[in-house]
Amino acid sequence: MADEKKLEELVKSLTDRIRDLEIQVRTLKGKTDQIPEEHLTMIAAAVAAYLGYEGEPRQPHFNAPKAKAAR
Repeated sequence: MADEKKLEELVKSLTDRIRDLEIQVRTLKGKTDQIPEEHLTMIAAAVAAYLGYEGEPRQPHFNAPKAKAAR
């Protein structure tokens, strides 16, 4: 009985926290238009690196592939 009451209080607490976070997200959504896309890309890359993603750097290739050049 006491465990159920404790769980109900925990669920209520988490529900309140989620509601507060949803309100914060709504207020921040309007402000994201002011952040340049390049900055968002750098932030996303930093977060991914922090979480352990080891992406491979990509280099643009401006020359035509050899198969196309032979045609």
